[in-house]
Amino acid sequence: MVRLIFTVLTVFVLILSPAKASEDYYLGKLGKPVGDVYFKEFKYHLRGHYSDGLTDINLYATPISSSLYGIELWMHQKNRKCKDQLVPYYRELAIKYFGRDHNIIVNGEEQMVDGVLHPSVYVIDFNRSNEYVGSKEIDVGSTRRLSKLSGQRLIVICRNKIRNAAVIKFIDFKAVKRRIAEVYKNNPVLQNLLRGNYAPSENNDSSIQSPFGITLGKAFEPASIYSVIENDLYKIEPPVSHDIFSDYYVWSTSLSDTVYDVMGVKLFTDQLQCRIVMNSITESLHRKLGGKLRPWMTVDDITHDQVLEKVANDKIRIKAECTPSSKFVLIQTLVRDGQNEFAGSLRFYLKDYWQFEDVEKCTINPAQRACY
Repeated sequence: MVRLIFTVLTVFVLILSPAKASEDYYLGKLGKPVGDVYFKEFKYHLRGHYSDGLTDINLYATPISSSLYGIELWMHQKNRKCKDQLVPYYRELAIKYFGRDHNIIVNGEEQMVDGVLHPSVYVIDFNRSNEYVGSKEIDVGSTRRLSKLSGQRLIVICRNKIRNAAVIKFIDFKAVKRRIAEVYKNNPVLQNLLRGNYAPSENNDSSIQSPFGITLGKAFEPASIYSVIENDLYKIEPPVSHDIFSDYYVWSTSLSDTVYDVMGVKLFTDQLQCRIVMNSITESLHRKLGGKLRPWMTVDDITHDQVLEKVANDKIRIKAECTPSSKFVLIQTLVRDGQNEFAGSLRFYLKDYWQFEDVEKCTINPAQRACY
């Protein structure tokens, strides 16, 4: 009888304050396997959901061991209440479970989270190294130092752009590493990428396989001089430069650092000069490599491009482009001298790069909208 009364009272308390009871309970489980939750299976993770009408709770777990790596709460709160009430409350709740070793990373600023830019975000790290490695790791940590990741993170989004609600996230980085390892076990594409087996041809020294001395399909090995532009985009001093180009860029994937795009850029005074120079390069490559050279085409009436395809077993494409400086997205990173009206660019890229690029992005952070 006493046991029955106790059970009824326990259920009554949970009904009165399910969100508080749930967040307290699951914070204690963060980083550990959870067997008392119904999870829906996705390709890169498991997801559980609970709602009391006022607060939605999403639980994220690893696909094999069901280890809880993320907790997400959605609630309707005005921005002032979020800053003055939610942020202090959840900071103290995180301290209760994670300890007082914490650092404020973002304090009410505009920040990208899960691929969406939000106007007011708070981020606090717990039990992590003192080295902060950039805004791209707001969700899961710097992929290039994934082996060193530890600790936990609290994210409070005071105004979510999608549902106009406050969002609170708790992340355990060690469990994130466990999820990536579990995804790796069952994903042959990711296995090949991390083993460096995505090179499109056997000749790594060829001009098309290694444009400007950077090998496509292999892990990026930065030269002595390089800078990070954003996420996985680098400006480099290449091992092999060309007299025509002044600036060089490399794109690599998020987890294995596989190079999928290499570009050289030069600024010109007018479009005609750009077309003449870039056309001479593509025709020279066509004579040397064969393939199919597509005629110059106009994009948005002012940008012209030309593509050489069906080379290197139809795995690599080469694209020349003449773009007005005002529309060239990397214009602020270029070396400029005098009146430069057009940016001429030559890109060597893997034809199907988007397939494995998406695999890596979703392996790192399956909460991104593109991964569902």
